[in-house]
Amino acid sequence: MTQKFFSNKVMAGQHGKGVYHYINLPKKLSDEFFMVYQDRRRGFRSLKIKATIGDSSWQTSLFLLDENYFLLLNGKVRQAEKITSGQTIKVGVEVL
Repeated sequence: MTQKFFSNKVMAGQHGKGVYHYINLPKKLSDEFFMVYQDRRRGFRSLKIKATIGDSSWQTSLFLLDENYFLLLNGKVRQAEKITSGQTIKVGVEVL
């Protein structure tokens, strides 16, 4: 699969005392992944991917919430790419 790119706003959520950051895939791309990669879904209907933001690339998973995939952004990537909540960023996603 080739890498698909999208841009969206970084969101922040809270779980207990911790804060997490994530970015939603656009609905059209999320629906495409849901339909095309049914055979690659793992636990909780997640998809194993390679994500790229700026100079940072890593393997992770997309997760479904309310029928839409989202990508969690770890602290190392946020620091390296100087990402903050509310910022619009460009993300590359390749399903593995």
